[in-house]
Amino acid sequence: MKKIFSKLVIFILISCLFISCATPLHSAYMKEGCQAFIGVHDKEIVATLSAPDEKQFDDAGGTILIYEKDDDYIHFYIDKNGICYDTETNNQEIIRKILNHNTTKAMIIGLPIGIVLGVVLGVVQFYL
Repeated sequence: MKKIFSKLVIFILISCLFISCATPLHSAYMKEGCQAFIGVHDKEIVATLSAPDEKQFDDAGGTILIYEKDDDYIHFYIDKNGICYDTETNNQEIIRKILNHNTTKAMIIGLPIGIVLGVVLGVVQFYL
């Protein structure tokens, strides 16, 4: 029984690490480029890319989410309902840069937490 529990805990921890690194929008971007964001709610964009570097408001009641990385930028034009209707960028690779940066941050934060949880669960399992 302990072996099954150990394998289950390891599977869950590894699954959590991979889930935190990719979202459906992330996968769609890898296939479609910036067009993957058209029709997507701004909350999903922020959940995928993190908070924008800047947020501006337009005259039509919408917003522009601005992300910058090095000398590259991408603007997401969001309508008043929160849906992205256009993007503008000087480099299609900026999304990849942002996603890679966020994945690295998630791993730096998530790995120690996973190790600590693994040790705690191992100790608990040992004494059961």
